[in-house]
Amino acid sequence: MSEAAAQAPPLVAGRPPETVVAPASLDELRDLVAERDGRTLVPVGAGTQLDLGGPPREPFTLVDIRGALAGEIEHEPADLTALAPAGVTLGELDAQLAGSGQRLPLDPPHAGQATLGGVLA
Repeated sequence: MSEAAAQAPPLVAGRPPETVVAPASLDELRDLVAERDGRTLVPVGAGTQLDLGGPPREPFTLVDIRGALAGEIEHEPADLTALAPAGVTLGELDAQLAGSGQRLPLDPPHAGQATLGGVLA
């Protein structure tokens, strides 16, 4: 698991996290949750809606879950079906579907950057 990049971490409900971590797999994410020792964990994907909801208890750890929830998009154009992991952005999914003249008819804020998991959460 890596500490997140050196840039300033995003604010969650106007508050900075104590730490930012980025598990690279579901196993690392599972271990982080199992070992949290009472710390508040705030999951974040693309971070497009961090101002929604109540503020987390402080101190809190921001958990960038995109790496843990990444994967390949499986698209069957003839069946009009697609299977995509939660860490995929709507922009990535739309680009994949567009080649077959298909799309996911959702229009959330920041649609190109928002992850599927975040939109559905």
